Amino acid sequence: MELIEQLRKDTLLSRYICDKCEENNVGVVLDEKSHYIVLNPELYYQNQHLGDTANMVDCFIVQHCINDTYKMILVELKNITDSKRIAGEEINIKRKFQCCVDNFMLRDFKRYFDRQFTIELYFISKLTMTNAYSKLVNDIDKNIRLRALMNETVRFRNKQYFIKAQPNNFPIQPC
Repeated sequence: MELIEQLRKDTLLSRYICDKCEENNVGVVLDEKSHYIVLNPELYYQNQHLGDTANMVDCFIVQHCINDTYKMILVELKNITDSKRIAGEEINIKRKFQCCVDNFMLRDFKRYFDRQFTIELYFISKLTMTNAYSKLVNDIDKNIRLRALMNETVRFRNKQYFIKAQPNNFPIQPC
């Protein structure tokens, strides 16, 4: 848990630690037994008063895993119930993830994050399992918007990671 303790002690980052990953009643559920820290990179950049700030994901979760390894979980939250509202947003959502990797992880806080990590990218919304997600599971071709989003990739250290769409209150499992 050395990395998590370092983040807690960082005088700048410690101001952006959150108790949970939630916005507008949309969020993820974190396992109470897991060791993790939730950071808000979006708020960090807004508070830097840089003028035109980079779009960022809503939550950056650092999870301590077995064998002293870590998983980085980037989460974008959207309070939507209809996949039509994703239309045209796929590239913007991808940019938020890529900006977080490029600016937050590899530029501004590279002393912590420019290492080999497992990374997971989640798009969380209020789309219901009986609605878009059942269509996605049973026949992905019927939900073009979510499919387009899930085909977007983000690069980190010469690897590509796919964005995974999940429903509200998606449980983040221990690693």
